[in-house]
Parts: sequence; C-alpha cells; structure tokens
Amino acid sequence: MLIVDEVTKAYGRKVVNHGVSLTVRPGEIAAVFGPNGAGKTTLVRQIVGLLRPNTGTIRIGAELRAPRQMARKVAYQPQAQIALESLTVRESIHIAGMLRGLTAPASADATTGLLAELQIGDWSQVAGHRLSGGLRRLVAFAMTMNSRPELVVLDEPTNDVDPERRRLMWQALRRRSERAAVVVITHNVHEAVAYADTCYEMAEGRLGPAQLPGGTLVEPPDAQRVVTAARATYEPGTSLRTGAHGDLYLPYHGPVAEVSAESGSRR
Repeated sequence: MLIVDEVTKAYGRKVVNHGVSLTVRPGEIAAVFGPNGAGKTTLVRQIVGLLRPNTGTIRIGAELRAPRQMARKVAYQPQAQIALESLTVRESIHIAGMLRGLTAPASADATTGLLAELQIGDWSQVAGHRLSGGLRRLVAFAMTMNSRPELVVLDEPTNDVDPERRRLMWQALRRRSERAAVVVITHNVHEAVAYADTCYEMAEGRLGPAQLPGGTLVEPPDAQRVVTAARATYEPGTSLRTGAHGDLYLPYHGPVAEVSAESGSRR
C-alpha cells in the first residue's frame, strides 16, 4: 500500500506540491493526469525516494519511505528514456529482473514471457541504441515489470508507443497489479478512464479526484471504456478523423469533453 500524507514540496518560494495526499491499495491502479508543470513528476520523484518532501510523510506498506528500501519495494519507470546502449532487449529485461531480486532462471522465464506479452520478441536480440523511441519505451516498461514489488510507479509509460501495444501494456499492468499498488502518470485521459481503478487530477500542485463533467463513455469493440475528451462546436461539413476501432479524434484544449452529433454521416 502507498500512503502519501499531506506532502508539500517547494523550491525556494515556489511551492510545487501543496499538501498532497494519496492512498493506493494493493490491486489498485491509480492514474494521475494534469497539464505540464502541474507537479506530477515532482510528486513521483518524492514517492520513489529521489526527492525529499519539505513536509508530510510517504509510506510504502507499513514503513516510512527510505532510500534503502526502494530497490526491492518499488518498480519505477521514469518519464525520461532509459539508456540501453549496447545491451540487447532480452539482456536489458533479464538483468533488470536480477537487479530487482529475481534469480537468474526466474528472470529469464519472466523475460521470455514479457517479450511475448508485449509482442516485442522480434527485437529481442537487437541492441538498445538501434531501437525506435516507442520500442525503447516498451523495453523500459518490460524492465520495470520484471520484478515483484509492493509499488509500481510509471511516469507517462505509453508515450511514443503505438495504440495496440499501449493496450498490451495496460493489460500486462493489470495482470501484475494483484499484489502491488500502482500509480500511473499520464496525459491520456482515454487510457486513464479505460484502465485505471481511480483517476486523480493535479493542477497547480494540488491533487484531487478527477472531474469528468458530461463525459460520454463509449464501448469500443474490445469492451474497454473510453471517454471522449473536449467540448466544441463544429461547423456543418467539418470532417473528423476516426481510428481503427471507430474512435473519434477531435482537436481540443481541455482535459475532458462531451460529444454529441445531432446530424451528419459517417464515411
């Protein structure tokens, strides 16, 4: 379990997190979204022990967070790309598992499973520096998942990843969330609503329940919930782009929206 209790972080006079409180239980996936500069990554860096709060406490399980406990208790995928350099995809995932406490045979088996689960087996023998940005992100995710932590923290894990493999990532995360509390930072409101158990919004350093006023829930073919994000009026004859599963893509500027179509045709 993760318990963040009234955490405040400031740099000089600039307060980045204002009395943030958050509880995430084992088996729960909590998504946090909000605009750039809202304080999301600063909160994450405090949770995983890279920053110290000015006030407040952070507990993982029954214990106060301490740097020495992080390696085994927390699996963390940062927002920045992980440098894989000359290691192959398989080597990177396998070594990450052993560093997180798995035996060599257990890590090898888990690595093979993750390669298949995320459909990246074709790149298993490719060196990291030869991968695209999306594949590097997938490998970093697999490295994070090759562990048995109490807490999983992912900072924008699906950036640069194609839609199909984003779905596979969320499904893999759900399968592994039974024993761990999970926090996911994301800008993708659709994914947050579709896959997370609880959604929070951060604005100006303050965290609260996500407000989804008038959100229209749509049931796509894979039965995952999707919320269309933005309120707007379009002139007659405006063409809108649709995705492979019938998703409707709209230009928007706000975090959430209600969509209605009183007349028109779909081609």
